[in-house]
Amino acid sequence: MGKNLVPKIVLIIILVVVAAWTLYPPNKTLKTGIDLAGGTSLIYEIDTHGLEASEKKDLSQKMITVLRRRIDPANIQNLVWRPQGGTRFEIQMPLASEETHEKRQNFEEALTELLAKNINPAIIMRSLLKPPEERTEDFNDFTTGSSDRQKILADLATAYDELNDLQNKRNELFSKLQMTEDEISAAELDLEQIKLNVSDWSRLDEQQLTESLKDFLGSDKETPNAEKSVWEPDNLDLLTGYVNMYAQWAEVVEQLTEPETGKNDQYKDAKKTLDKLNLTEDQVNFCLEMSPKSLKRS
Repeated sequence: MGKNLVPKIVLIIILVVVAAWTLYPPNKTLKTGIDLAGGTSLIYEIDTHGLEASEKKDLSQKMITVLRRRIDPANIQNLVWRPQGGTRFEIQMPLASEETHEKRQNFEEALTELLAKNINPAIIMRSLLKPPEERTEDFNDFTTGSSDRQKILADLATAYDELNDLQNKRNELFSKLQMTEDEISAAELDLEQIKLNVSDWSRLDEQQLTESLKDFLGSDKETPNAEKSVWEPDNLDLLTGYVNMYAQWAEVVEQLTEPETGKNDQYKDAKKTLDKLNLTEDQVNFCLEMSPKSLKRS
């Protein structure tokens, strides 16, 4: 009798050792229910008013299938779904373990630290208005040694300076044009007609311009209420200077407004790249949802 027990005892010991080895560590291999680990149990009853008897059959299981597809399609929220009869079902939501809480806290701290490196675009735009030395000092603080950030901010500063210079030049030329127009009016020349022709005149070379202006002034020798001829060297010089100034103004305006290559568009594009300085939580989560081995995620 004693000999027959030895193999059984040995077998029991082996099974216990194998079971213990399989379940170790128990906090990772065993999942406790909500009665031990804590959690929430929600029981719902389906309103079957107006349904036929055939439509009520397995209704709770059908409802569970629909809700799981909408609420937890990837089955990552660790929810437990249980039908209770044909019209009732239970959803169990167990509490997260201490280890899960710790990992979640570590993740949130890392995410907060990452997003804290974001730069408010409004602060960058305020620094952009400062004198070059102060601006450079601010930008060095913003970049934190990142060459990518340095290039983005350097391109922004260059686009802003070029735009600002051209805008100032445009405004200066426009003011001079207005002053010259006052002189043209004082010389009793037809300002409105000159404005209509100035765009065409600005495309002519020097010789063609002189001939065209002489023809224009010659056609206007006998102006109403004028005792003297408008064909005078001073008037020719006045119009020549006006046309040349208009050509410079038009060239600056074109440099500002030319689609894609104009300074207005270049500055807008440079401001859009400021978005590359910052990350949003949605962008981070979008990447994290990819496979860890995915090249796209990297």
